[in-house]
Amino acid sequence: MKLMKTIMKLILILIGSVLLGTAFLYLVFLLPTDGMSRHAKDAVTAFSIERNYPMMDGTEATQLDNWTDSLMLLNALFEKEGTRTLEQVLDVYQPGYESGNPTESFILYEDGKKPLYTTSYSRYWHGYLVILKPLLTVMGYLGIRGLNRILQTLLMLATAVILWRRHGLRPILPLAAAYGFLRPGAVAFSMQFSTVFYPSMIAVLIMALFYDQVNKGNRFLYLFLLVGIITNYLDFLTYPIAGLGIPMGMWLCLSRGKSWQYQAKQVILGSMCWGFGYFGMWIGKWVIGSILLHKSIIADALTQAQFRSSSTVGDITVSRGLVILRNLYTGTGGRLWLFLLVPVIMLAMGLWQSKWNWKKLALQIIPYLLVAAMPFVWYAVMLNHSFVHHWFTYRGLAASVFAVVGIGVMCGDAERIV
Repeated sequence: MKLMKTIMKLILILIGSVLLGTAFLYLVFLLPTDGMSRHAKDAVTAFSIERNYPMMDGTEATQLDNWTDSLMLLNALFEKEGTRTLEQVLDVYQPGYESGNPTESFILYEDGKKPLYTTSYSRYWHGYLVILKPLLTVMGYLGIRGLNRILQTLLMLATAVILWRRHGLRPILPLAAAYGFLRPGAVAFSMQFSTVFYPSMIAVLIMALFYDQVNKGNRFLYLFLLVGIITNYLDFLTYPIAGLGIPMGMWLCLSRGKSWQYQAKQVILGSMCWGFGYFGMWIGKWVIGSILLHKSIIADALTQAQFRSSSTVGDITVSRGLVILRNLYTGTGGRLWLFLLVPVIMLAMGLWQSKWNWKKLALQIIPYLLVAAMPFVWYAVMLNHSFVHHWFTYRGLAASVFAVVGIGVMCGDAERIV
């Protein structure tokens, strides 16, 4: 009976999120776009110089995505003539030009060139528009970049201080390692990389502040459900698995003292709730869009899902091992030896803390290994997408970084209950 009540609450939260998400988008699509367009003109200068994919330090790991940021700006600014607001909300139109390049299309659109055609991007929620449209009414794109960097820095500093004061220094170390692996400079300078950052790091902050309250009843499950929902609502399929793995890794750190069986069970249940929220929210968009627009968004979405999970990339077939290695290579900056060295060092630290009790450590690290494996499972499923877009999907490995460093600093303690 208690299980059924929990399941019903999860379903009701999901349904409510679908309806609320649609309402929020409807409201921001009522805002006039003239002021937004004026504020966005500074992006024309930036994109004309930077082009599609500038690299901050000459490596793919810090490559920006002006292509997608241009698309996000076009989605915020463009209004297709003769369409209802609800249609704009659910279909999300962009102006099209000869090249089909969103960066060039944005520059041409801001220069007043009439579009040759319009396209729609209905399979995503585009929930970032709930934030982007109001921001564009008061500041330009470069201002948003600067604000983004300030907010992300403040969020991480505040989280570190709260963790230190309430939970000690240890949980900060894996969080800092994961944060550095994300390349925060690039994350702050591309809007599309921030859509996973904020839900995951705010979840970490919530746990740092309210760990005891989160663990009461089923609040733990509801928290991860909401993280999955919000991540899908905001994101373009960048590195969503980090949005699960980083908060889950932090929960493991804060639940130090619990048995490994309890931790492993919660990791599995929390991941199921995150997945229900993430994929359920996506399906909710397809269903509500298909019903209200009287066309099959579901068919297009399933076709894209099948393509992105296929092993075909152009004329070649890629293996799961190759996809994983490509992401590891990008994430480690070409230093694949780090992939072996860091886990060995962390295991040695755990063994030292456990007074070289192999059996004890082997049991304690099981929940952490579940988290560390999450990105590899994601890459094994999303083959095409993870191979083609490895220069940002590698950030999913931040979950593995968090978990591996967590093994070194959190496991093996003699006070742990095994």
